Amino acid sequence: MVIWYARLRGGSFDGMNPRVISKIAEEFRSLNYPVPRYQPLVGENAFTTAAGIHVDAQLKNPMTYLSMDPTVIGREANILVGPYSGRSSIEYWLKKRGIEPTPQLIDAVYKRIMHLYDNGLRREPLGDEELNNILNDIMMSLTGQT
Repeated sequence: MVIWYARLRGGSFDGMNPRVISKIAEEFRSLNYPVPRYQPLVGENAFTTAAGIHVDAQLKNPMTYLSMDPTVIGREANILVGPYSGRSSIEYWLKKRGIEPTPQLIDAVYKRIMHLYDNGLRREPLGDEELNNILNDIMMSLTGQT
């Protein structure tokens, strides 16, 4: 309701601190109360996407996918990499690590990810460690090392 209030008031929170919303959820977690993953605003999956078309739109203009700027409540948008993420999420993941995302590298990572899922991987998304292993393997093969 705080967010809607601010929208109705032209962006003014009239002295309310919306960052407290995230702090309240953290307090509940500290009391061993499980906050549902898909709970709006404060759940683990709030502001998170892995769908390729959404990732692409979000990267071009966050408001096309996100209903609000998550930093208002102290959160960040999160992009996951899985079987439906597409090349945009891989490009984003590489840039986030300071790696130049060439088309050749993006395509190689994408093909490796799709190979995993085409051959039976059912869990998603891939974690940073798995993606780093894929990237390291590809980088070694591109440089001719074994």
